[in-house]
Amino acid sequence: MKNRNNLYRLNTKGITLVELMLILGILAIILQTMFLIFSLGNKAFNVSKDKGIIQKEVRTAAGLIVKEIKNAKELSKEKFMGEDSFFILSLEKKDGHNALCRTSYLSKEQYEKFYIGQAITELLFLPLEGDNMIQVKIKAEEKGQEYELSFQILLENIEYVDIPERGISKIFYTKYQ
Repeated sequence: MKNRNNLYRLNTKGITLVELMLILGILAIILQTMFLIFSLGNKAFNVSKDKGIIQKEVRTAAGLIVKEIKNAKELSKEKFMGEDSFFILSLEKKDGHNALCRTSYLSKEQYEKFYIGQAITELLFLPLEGDNMIQVKIKAEEKGQEYELSFQILLENIEYVDIPERGISKIFYTKYQ
């Protein structure tokens, strides 16, 4: 009897192979769950970051449009005849991406272009019921993230705007010197 009790005592100082396998299995499940939670959090962070970049790009473009058009002297869907100095806001390709382009014609032969954004997919100027207001829609998309912004501009110096109901994607304007 004494030998049998001694065997049990000797066996209680270590762990068996079954206990070791059970601990490793539980540890593997815990680590896998932690990795899954980490990767989901990382993916959510990247999606939010990409969406924030697109939103910033669209808001920057909207700020430029408002700044340029709000105090415009004249606004048109077509090029001004007889005017040497005028401006254009449109969507153009730059380095393989669409961008908002502000073209400044300083004279008949001299012009400058200024680009904002790389993910803008649509730019639309629409008429509103008030004669001196227009609505602008900007859409952007990058890495599967889409963002759309629609806003209205009260034109300070223009009483009537001739824009078709379907809207236009390029607008010509002049400024006070």
